[in-house]
Amino acid sequence: MISSSRKVRKRDGREVPFDQGKIADAIYRAARAVGGGDRFLAEELASVVTLFIDKQWAERTPSIEDVSDLIEKVLVETGHARTAKAYILERDRRARIRSALRVRRDDKDAPAGQLPAVDAHARATVSAWSKGKIVEALIVEADLPPSMAEEIAAEVERRVFASGLTRVSTALIRELVDNELFERGHERLLRRQATIGLPRYDLDRLARSGAEGTAAPGCAGAVDRAVAESTWACYSLLSIYPPEVVEAHLSGRLHLGALGSPTRFQALEAAIDPAAARAWDGAGGADFAGLRLFARRAADLADETLVIHGADVLAAARLAESGADVRAVARALLLSLASPGELPPERPRPWLCFPLAPSSLLIDALAAAGLPAGEVHALYRAFLAELCREATVLQDAPRGVRPPALLFDLAATSAADLEVLEPAVLAEAAGLAAFRAQPLVSGTLEPFSPLLLRVDVNLAQAAFRARRFETPAALAQVEEVMALAAEGCEARARHLAGLPGQSSPRERLRQLAPPGANAAGAGRYEVGLVGLDAACRIVFDHGPCEDRRAHAFALALVKGAREAVAREAQNRRLPLACAFGSAPGVLARFGTIDLERYPRGRDLHGVPHDGTKYRYAPTLVFSGDDPDPDEAARLEAQVRRDTVPQPAPSYHASARERAQFLSCLAAATLGSEPACS
Repeated sequence: MISSSRKVRKRDGREVPFDQGKIADAIYRAARAVGGGDRFLAEELASVVTLFIDKQWAERTPSIEDVSDLIEKVLVETGHARTAKAYILERDRRARIRSALRVRRDDKDAPAGQLPAVDAHARATVSAWSKGKIVEALIVEADLPPSMAEEIAAEVERRVFASGLTRVSTALIRELVDNELFERGHERLLRRQATIGLPRYDLDRLARSGAEGTAAPGCAGAVDRAVAESTWACYSLLSIYPPEVVEAHLSGRLHLGALGSPTRFQALEAAIDPAAARAWDGAGGADFAGLRLFARRAADLADETLVIHGADVLAAARLAESGADVRAVARALLLSLASPGELPPERPRPWLCFPLAPSSLLIDALAAAGLPAGEVHALYRAFLAELCREATVLQDAPRGVRPPALLFDLAATSAADLEVLEPAVLAEAAGLAAFRAQPLVSGTLEPFSPLLLRVDVNLAQAAFRARRFETPAALAQVEEVMALAAEGCEARARHLAGLPGQSSPRERLRQLAPPGANAAGAGRYEVGLVGLDAACRIVFDHGPCEDRRAHAFALALVKGAREAVAREAQNRRLPLACAFGSAPGVLARFGTIDLERYPRGRDLHGVPHDGTKYRYAPTLVFSGDDPDPDEAARLEAQVRRDTVPQPAPSYHASARERAQFLSCLAAATLGSEPACS
C-alpha cells in the first residue's frame, strides 16, 4: 500500500496529499462515457496505478501529469482501450480549456493567491487559470481546512469548465465560491467573504450627476469621497460593530458616527505650538504658513471636525507691532486656512477656537511684544470683531472662498468682553461661527485628546417606544439604548487598538504633537443626547419651558442618561462622556425614521401632525419669544452640566436677542451675575 505521506505536485506547483479515490473517480467517469459502470473495477484499476506510483516514484514526488500518463498506460495494458480513449479525450479537452481560459484580475498589485473583491475594469489584468489560487484564498480568507478548500475549488473549476467560457472575472469566481459555501452550510463564512462596494447603477449616477449634498456636486473630489465613504461605511457596519448595535443604528435608536473613516478619529482638538509654527513662517510671517502646515497634518487624523487652539497667540506678535493693521492680520489668518468656494467643503471642517476673554498666554505674548497691559483687552476685542467681519466678507465676495469657522469660548467672560458678541452672532447666522458656553470638563478636552467616536442617542424615539407616556417607561428605554451606545464605543475601541504601526491614528497623533505634549492619552467617546425637546412634546405636547411637568421630565431624562453613561464607563473602563449637539443630517434622519415607524406620533394628543410639530433639535429649543430668557438660559445650563462642551445651538432670530441669550447662558453656567440683567 502506498505511504500515507505520499504527495502529488499540482500544476501550480503546490504539493498535496495523494488520494487514490480521485484516480478511481476519473477512471469511473471515463468508463461511464463509453457505456461502462463497474465502480469496483474502477477501484481495482486505481489500486494498480497506485502500485506503479509507489515503485516508480519511491524517492520523488510525481506530478499530476505523471499520474495521468500512468492511468492511460494501465487502462491500455489491462485491455480497456475504449475507456482509455475516453479518458485521453477528456484529458485533452480540459487541457485545451485550461490553456485558453484567462482570468481578469481586478488589481494588478493584489498579492498572489488573494481574490480581489472589486471588479475594476480600468485596472484589469489577465492571468492564467489557477485552481490553486482559489484554494489558497479559501484557506486564508475563509479559514477553511485545506481538504474542504480543495473540494470547493474543484467544484468551481468544474462549473467554469462546463460553461464553455474562455474568459472569466474574479467577481464571477467569487460568486461561484459563495454559492458553494452557502450550499455546504457555511453561511457564517460568507460574512468574511462578503464583497463591499457600490452597485454599478449608483456609481454611474454619481459619475453623471455628482455627489448629493455637496457644495460642488460635479466635482470629482466630492464624487470620489462619496464612493470611499459609502464603501467604508458598509465595511464598518459589517466588520466593526455587533449586529444588535448595527440594528439600533439602522432603526434610528442611535447614530454611529465616523462610519466612513474606520482608520481616523471622528474629531480632534489640537493646540498649535506657537514657537514651532513661527519657525515655518516666512519673513515677517504674514501668511501664517506654520498654521497652514499644522492644519494639513492634523486634518489627516480627523474625519468630521478639526478644532485648532492657539491661533490667537500666534497672531499676538503681529497685532502688537506699531501701527499694525488689525483687519489685515485677521484677513491673513483666515486666508491661511481658507478653501476655494467652488470646491466641496473641507473634511474635516477646520475651526479656529478663540476665548472671548483674552487668555493668560495671549496677555503674556502681547506683553512680551511690548504692548501696554491696558491696551490688551481693547486690541483683542477689535481683532475678534474684525475676524467675524472678514469671514463674512470673504464668503460673500463674487469669487468667494470658504474661510475656517470660528468657535468662541464664553468661559471666564466679563461684561466688557460681551461687546464683541453682536458681530460674532452675525457671523454665526452666516454659518461661520459658533459659541461654546461652559467651562471645560476636567480631563475631557486636553490638547491632543481626540474624539474617537460619537454615538448620538435618539431621546425622541425612546419616548415613542415607551409603552406609556411617562417618565419611568421612557427612562427604561434610555438606559437600554445607552448600553447599546456604549457597546458600539467598545467595538470601535477594539478596532482602533488592532490597527498596526503607521495605520494607527494614535501613532500619527504622536508625530504631530510638539515635544513634551501629552499625545498618548486614551481620548474620549461621547454619547450625544439628541431630541430632548421632541421627547417632551411627544409625552406632554409641550416643550420643557412651556410646562412644569415637561420641565421636570427633561431634567429627569438627562439625569438618567448621565447616570447610565457613568455606569457603562465604569463597567467597560471606557472614557465615556455625555454631550449635546448634533449634525443637522442626524436630526433629519432621526425625525424621518421616527415619523415613518411610529404613525401614532402624527396625531398624538389629538392634534394633526404636519411634520414640524416635534422639533428634533440637538437639545432644548428656545426662541426669541421666550417670556423669560434668563430662566431659559438657566435651564440650558442645568441640562448641560457635566457634559462635554459643545457649540450652543442658535435659537434666536435677531443678533441682539442671541447675544443677550448667550450672555445669560454664560453667566448661568459660570455661576456669576447675568450680564444681561
